[in-house]
Amino acid sequence: NKLLYLALFNNTSSFRLAQMYCAFPTVERVPCGPLRISKLQCNSMGCCWDQVSSSCFYPMDECTNDHHFVFSIHHDTTSVRLNPSSLFIPGTNCKPVILTDTVAVFKFKFNECGTRAFVS
Repeated sequence: NKLLYLALFNNTSSFRLAQMYCAFPTVERVPCGPLRISKLQCNSMGCCWDQVSSSCFYPMDECTNDHHFVFSIHHDTTSVRLNPSSLFIPGTNCKPVILTDTVAVFKFKFNECGTRAFVS
């Protein structure tokens, strides 16, 4: 597994966020935005930019401007080894978008799959 090469953002805090939410194996990346999206469009959506492949993908464990949330559950997350194919979230479109022997990656909108939004 190869880690993502991070693009530099306009300020240090954006770069720190990118390091936290965009640095994960490429096999777990979920494309964000239309094909041939620009870096500027990608960043404005709150997504991650891979400078090497010029591709845009969703950050992990972070809500984006287009109201999506992407998260992963790895087989070794708990003390008992998980089978990612046995993981599910109730709902029509709530199946993993990426599924391997070692990880299940889920992507859905804020108001799907039993989620609720709260403003504090």
